[in-house]
Order: sequence, then C-alpha cells, then structure tokens
Amino acid sequence: GFLGGFRIGIFSVCVSRLNIRLRTKLFQSYLRQEIGFFDTNESGKLLSRLNHDTQIMSSTVANNIPQCIGAFVKFVGTFIMMIKLSFHLTIACLIGAPLILIVTRISGNAHGRISEKVQDLSADASEIAEETIQTIRTVRSFGNEDGELKRFAGILKQAYKASLVQAALSAAQKWFVELAQLGMSVVMLSYGAHLVRNNRIAGPDLLAFVIYQLTLGSILTVS
Repeated sequence: GFLGGFRIGIFSVCVSRLNIRLRTKLFQSYLRQEIGFFDTNESGKLLSRLNHDTQIMSSTVANNIPQCIGAFVKFVGTFIMMIKLSFHLTIACLIGAPLILIVTRISGNAHGRISEKVQDLSADASEIAEETIQTIRTVRSFGNEDGELKRFAGILKQAYKASLVQAALSAAQKWFVELAQLGMSVVMLSYGAHLVRNNRIAGPDLLAFVIYQLTLGSILTVS
C-alpha cells in the first residue's frame, strides 16, 4: 500500500512535469515561426494543440510507460522459460509473429493518421465556436445562427465518421491478431504432440509450455 501510493505520487508528478515541458516547447516553437505560419493556421487549432493535445500526449506517455516496462519484463521471463522447455516449439510459436507485427504496424500508422484527423476536426469545431461567440452580435444581426450551427455540426459529423473508421480499424486489427494467435496455437499444439510421440519432450513440459504460450499471448495482446 505504501509503495503503491508512492508510485502513484511519483507518476502524477512526472505527468505534470511532462505536460509543462511539452506545452513550453510547443509554445516556444510557435513563437519562432514566421508570420505566414499564423496566417495559414487557425488560432483555434493552434490553441487546441497547445492545451488539449499536449495533455493527452503527456497522460498517455506517463500511463503507458509502467505498463510497457512490466510487459517487457514478463515477456522476457516467459520467453526464456519457453526456450528452456523446448527451443523447437518456441520457433513454431513465432512463425506467424512477423506477419502480426507487420499488420499491427500498418494498422497502427493508419490509426495514428485518423487520430490526427479527428484532432484537427475537433480543433476546427473549436475555432468555429470561438469565432461565432466572439462575433455573436454580427451573427445575430445577419440572422445566421442556423448557418453557424450547421457548419459546427458538420465538422462534428466528420469527426464522428472518422472515429467510426478508427473503431472499425481497431476491431479488425483485434480480430486478425486473435485469429493469428489461434493459428499459431494450433501449429504449436500439433508440433508439440509430434514431439511427445517421439519422446523429444515430456507431456508435463508440453502442458507447461502451453501455459507459458498463453501467458505470452496475453502479454502481447495487452501491450
């Protein structure tokens, strides 16, 4: 309990320091840009990057670091035990790993591009809202409340559609990884049965290997 509270406190401080550093560096970058940069980029989008996106980035990084460290330690330990039990079975388990990594990398890049698009659209919506509120007297004088509302809702609808694509991509990636892991498990079990019949591995060792393989799969899935 004491160490857990200490860990939470340390990571909270790290999140705050990282957020301050990111926002300071980004604002410093803004100040070093040419005047034309501010003509081509809307102020709402720049402010959204400075206030909203930096907060998300710092929180994501700080929350993922302990998970990644724990997953890496578990992965290395489990992988070593699998090799000690049977090197050949370990190789059989890794047959489909390159394909999984390639697909995960491609889908991850696509996911990042869509996330950036959603953030840009959210910034555009914030810009419209800020502009409308600041010029509400002019909007009222022209009776253009419905027009501004339609423009604002249109941007949010685009962001929603992009989020749907992002969700579908995440689901497809999850399905592919699960099917690939299932196929690798079938190959491993078939080959393991062959090794048992030829007295190249004991039955209890095969059972232990299966448990380690499931543990390794859960680590990769969570990571």
